[in-house]
Amino acid sequence: MSRLLLTIALTCTGAHLCLPADRQSDWAAWVGAGHSVVFMGSEDHRTGGMLSIQWEQEWGQLDYRSRPGVLVLEGYLNRTRSFGEGRSPADTTNSYGLLALARFYSGWRGSIRGFLELGWGAQYTERRTEDLDVRLNSSPVFGGGYEWRNGLMLGLRFLHVSNAGFGKRNQGQNQLWLMVGSRL
Repeated sequence: MSRLLLTIALTCTGAHLCLPADRQSDWAAWVGAGHSVVFMGSEDHRTGGMLSIQWEQEWGQLDYRSRPGVLVLEGYLNRTRSFGEGRSPADTTNSYGLLALARFYSGWRGSIRGFLELGWGAQYTERRTEDLDVRLNSSPVFGGGYEWRNGLMLGLRFLHVSNAGFGKRNQGQNQLWLMVGSRL
């Protein structure tokens, strides 16, 4: 998995070094590394990687003050591993998710601009874990980051995954992801 993530990251980075600096695309690909954040119910220490593809479009209904709102639709794969601490058995789990995000970009300052994002989605996990007692879960998310004019992006994201009260327990999993992306 780590070789695949590294290959995709290097391919995306290499492709953008050859593109004009003002090129914009509605599509982006991301890779990331993350770890569970143990608070608000999380007990299962997990670490892993993620791949995602995003499509974005300015959408007037999301505008905030003078900032145009951008609708971002994302599909992702998370592969996480628990090392078997406490009551949690060691396991590896694949999770697949869909997110709808509102993203707000700052203005360009030279060759860089920042962004904040907030959204919600659903995640299906192949295996139940200590923190996730059902396979289909809700996933609110917020984050932020930077984009360079050549299309490279760096982001930090907090993802909460839980059953939203539809399961026996609603312990949930809190994950912090460091992500690198590139416009396609």
